[in-house]
Amino acid sequence: MGDIFTFFGISPALLHYIQASLDLALNTALAFLDKAVKPVLVTGPKLRITRAAGPFTELVDASGYVLATMPSAKGLGDGGLILQFYP
Repeated sequence: MGDIFTFFGISPALLHYIQASLDLALNTALAFLDKAVKPVLVTGPKLRITRAAGPFTELVDASGYVLATMPSAKGLGDGGLILQFYP
């Protein structure tokens, strides 16, 4: 993470603040999800644009949460995106 920020000239102090903010956001999200009774992950067609299909699939696999796919994203299985009938 430091290499990208160093490239853009971000100071180490600011980098530390950014890392602390990301850690806080992650911990807050995890605490929220831990309290959920029936959590569901929802995906849509923007998954292709952000190239986040791989990490999202890993999240679905690791979490064991139910996956709901928006109709506009059905069949985005090409190139490693979410399949319509994901197990």
